[in-house]
Amino acid sequence: MTQAEITVDTRDGKKLTLKRPNVLVQYRLVAALGDLAENRVYLSMTLPLIYVAAIDGEQVLQPSSRREVEGLIQRLGEDGMAAVVEAIAEHFTPKDEQEVIDTAKKSPKTKASVSA
Repeated sequence: MTQAEITVDTRDGKKLTLKRPNVLVQYRLVAALGDLAENRVYLSMTLPLIYVAAIDGEQVLQPSSRREVEGLIQRLGEDGMAAVVEAIAEHFTPKDEQEVIDTAKKSPKTKASVSA
């Protein structure tokens, strides 16, 4: 089952708090990246940033400019980025088709019927 918030330790000793972002946060990241959002590789490399809620207990504000995106990447470093990507895959990604269906059925925002 996917989770709402987790804490992970990086190899270089940071403690990261990760939260499932809402869809608006994704749109704001694209706006912050501007033309760079058209670069699929760059966008896929920066999307994990929106899961980062805190570093070592200090709240992380969602980046609202390219400079802030790069600053967060710098703060996380290679070990931090790797930990974020691994944690997203393990804790925030549905494990199978049934979990996707179950999650959709439970969502109060889903108006369409979901069937297996």
